Amino acid sequence: MKQGTYMVLFFIILVYFSSCKQELNNADYKRITRIDSLLTSQPDAVLDSLKLINLNQLSHYNKAYCQLLEVIAKDKTYFNFTTDSLINLTVDELFSYKTKHPESYVRALIYQGIVRYRMKINDSTAYQPLKEALRILHEMASPDLRSRYLCLYYLGEIHDKNNNIKLAKNYYIRIYYEVVLTFRNNSLF
Repeated sequence: MKQGTYMVLFFIILVYFSSCKQELNNADYKRITRIDSLLTSQPDAVLDSLKLINLNQLSHYNKAYCQLLEVIAKDKTYFNFTTDSLINLTVDELFSYKTKHPESYVRALIYQGIVRYRMKINDSTAYQPLKEALRILHEMASPDLRSRYLCLYYLGEIHDKNNNIKLAKNYYIRIYYEVVLTFRNNSLF
């Protein structure tokens, strides 16, 4: 009888702490999302805000999300990337969340390609993540136009650096047709 009581008590405590942890994860996610909203206009402020977050106390997803924001903010502040280890870790972690959070996974793939391009890598190691991100974007119901633009632009740039002018031109033309015209058509409504 005592064992049954202890088991029920243990189960209740386990459920309680589990729900508390989930609430904390949700609060952390909302905080990180607010930081993300500042990324395009204030990347320096994003870097400062991310320094105040203790990554060891975050869930795996929220930690990877913070790492992604750090890479993007560094790119937007013209950081000189000498390694792609942080973005590689981020992509690996976000891979397990690609069905639940495909937009984060796509952003990570895009910036994996961008970071490698910034490091003067213009081969398939920079090309493949961008191509995979573009494939996923085409499967999404409402893909982010900025992500599509970045994919197409850097795929064109990589082909241009490798003297594949015809292929580069095709990607640049697709930017106009897929992104600019879509934006133009959506802004009319």
